[in-house]
Amino acid sequence: MKSFVAKVNLDRHKASQAQELPPLQISFRSSAFMLPIQLGKLNGDQAQDALMMMLTKRGRVETANYRMVELPTEKVIPTFVEDNFGQFYKTMFSRAKPYNGVVLEYAWDMQWCDPHAADPLSRDELEELGVFWLKNSDTSGQDVYVTRIHAQYTQKQMSEDLMFKVTTNKDNFQGRYIMTKPYVGPLQCEAGKEYVETMRRRLREEAHTLGELTGWAPRDIEKRIRRTVPASYW
Repeated sequence: MKSFVAKVNLDRHKASQAQELPPLQISFRSSAFMLPIQLGKLNGDQAQDALMMMLTKRGRVETANYRMVELPTEKVIPTFVEDNFGQFYKTMFSRAKPYNGVVLEYAWDMQWCDPHAADPLSRDELEELGVFWLKNSDTSGQDVYVTRIHAQYTQKQMSEDLMFKVTTNKDNFQGRYIMTKPYVGPLQCEAGKEYVETMRRRLREEAHTLGELTGWAPRDIEKRIRRTVPASYW
């Protein structure tokens, strides 16, 4: 096992335009596919996050010694969440993650294009990330599968280092949250009245879904929906 210590010049960091540190890359060979996390837990008195992006030739990466659950996905939620999506995601994640376990946030075959996903990584990006098995062709991305795993733990949680295994599962997965804005113009015709009734039911379903995902109080959700839709819809 190898370890390293990085020293950061905070004065230079504050003066730079980029406020995020570039990643440190190390290369090593080992028969054990794992990530040591115990040493890093010593200097944190609150929950810490570990985000793992893994690229393989075969398929999805899973944890071998901890439970892994998929992030809740394909959920229709109220439009007001768009203005505070970060807080929504943090709250939802904290409820979805196992006490001793990890969450699958993203898993994608680089040969697969989808209008609701980001573009596949380019050859240059893959090589920069350390993919060494690319072929000399325009379809080199077909041999790469990306897995993003998110762990969050305190000093008392996850007493073992993270062990991983590569599977042959190439199914695509991503957390996806749908927000559809209701019509705000005049609705005098019969079809318009039906639309209003449909929208009322939909908004209540969205409120219920958001409450299940976050644990937010139903009254608070209702108040925020009322501020963003015409009064006739609620």
